[in-house]
Amino acid sequence: MFRNEQAEYLIKLPKKILENDVLINDLRIKQQFPFSVRYTLGSPSDFEFTFLLEIYQSKKAALKVSLYYQEDQSKVGLIRVDFNGTHKNPEEIIDDLPLKFHKYAGKWFDYNEHHIHFYL
Repeated sequence: MFRNEQAEYLIKLPKKILENDVLINDLRIKQQFPFSVRYTLGSPSDFEFTFLLEIYQSKKAALKVSLYYQEDQSKVGLIRVDFNGTHKNPEEIIDDLPLKFHKYAGKWFDYNEHHIHFYL
């Protein structure tokens, strides 16, 4: 696990797709159903870390898409963006939870409420 400061540092690092040990700027993605792809990312600012970017489409809901982003070595998720996904946030507010997220404790997210999950 990371401290919040470490997670924030990793989230803010600029990233590019790493292909054959080369950082690339552009990528074309071919659409298929259900869509699922994983990319390794690297940062030109800090070569110590690599990241994974996973984009997938739910097999149950044709319109559900999640973009999942994690630090590669620890496998700790840093950010996930959900489009048309549903879930309920935990009710409990833990001590480390920043104040700006307190209002989302216990919140139910419906299909039309696209949202982002942060490690912090």
